Amino acid sequence: DKGKGAHGKAGERAVFRLDNLIVNPAGSHGTRFLMASVAVEVGDPKAEARLRERDYQVRDAVIAVLERQSLDVITSPGGRDTVRARLAETLRPMAGRGVPLTVYLPQFVIQ
Repeated sequence: DKGKGAHGKAGERAVFRLDNLIVNPAGSHGTRFLMASVAVEVGDPKAEARLRERDYQVRDAVIAVLERQSLDVITSPGGRDTVRARLAETLRPMAGRGVPLTVYLPQFVIQ
């Protein structure tokens, strides 16, 4: 994906997606699950390539962050914002130093 902005070559933006991740939230004892998709927008196509090359590590890190979240956190007002911030903190080093990164949760279903 390309967008207009001051980052990357001629404003290029790139998106790395992980779809249909299913985890049991912390403290749910396997009785509840969270299904989420994560989109990571980076300001450098090379950063997206770095994430893609480390797909298995990125998936593992994202799943670990999601399964550490309690139901109280993910169902609270602003809970998605908390999850996005924690994912961004975890993924920023994998994308590369100084690379602008935004995390989106296009799918976020709690059952």
